[in-house]
Amino acid sequence: MPILDRNAGPLGKIRDAHVFLDFSRFPPLTGPVQDSGSRPSNAARIAIVPPARFRAGAQVAIHACGLVLVLPVLASVLAMSLGRFAPWSLLLPLAAVAGTAYLLPLGLGNPCLTRMARALNPAAGTDPDIFIVQLTLSPRIRSKLWAEIEDADDIGCLTLTETELVFQGDSVKLSLPYGVMARVRSHNIGLRGLFVYGRRVVVEISGHPTVSALEFAERSSWVLPASRRTTRRLWERLSSKLARSATSMRQQPGNP
Repeated sequence: MPILDRNAGPLGKIRDAHVFLDFSRFPPLTGPVQDSGSRPSNAARIAIVPPARFRAGAQVAIHACGLVLVLPVLASVLAMSLGRFAPWSLLLPLAAVAGTAYLLPLGLGNPCLTRMARALNPAAGTDPDIFIVQLTLSPRIRSKLWAEIEDADDIGCLTLTETELVFQGDSVKLSLPYGVMARVRSHNIGLRGLFVYGRRVVVEISGHPTVSALEFAERSSWVLPASRRTTRRLWERLSSKLARSATSMRQQPGNP
């Protein structure tokens, strides 16, 4: 996937400490977040509040879904133990790996996350411009061991409007006009996704002392092929919105 470069702009301020988040690395906050009626049209806004659903109990249930990934391995071991050896038996370990990869989104807890996201927005995952995603801020607002265990800062719905990117999560709510994005790129998550899970979309922001990037990963699919299709559709929709936004900005009076 290509890298998209945009002119950076200012980003709004963050308020309200998240009870599970560490803001020790963040600069002191001054002033409240502007409401939608008073903030400039080309400004972005991020607000963080205590979580209602994405808490310790929910995260235990999400990680418990990982037991599903053991099933292909157990089936392979049983088949090799109980059956008579044959040349095709050598293929069973490969079949176990393939089965684990196929069920990876299910093992990562996507069914639980989908239920949480649709409680925020029933249209999530059904409207072509509303995606169920996890959000990771850079720098992370989780810290130490908890940040290693859980790579998401929040779960919610990502909406791509004609003018801005809007995320409505359990604890993080943000709106980011396309015109203030510095760069958009994608990357593979590596071993955590067995190198085959759908790529993540990273939106880079320059000129802000607190947040340098937002990373989104789709979390609505139950099997790997569906996850990769959804990720590709997210990238294509975002690229299309950015292209139209850039064209509109160039057509405004005073722009070259």
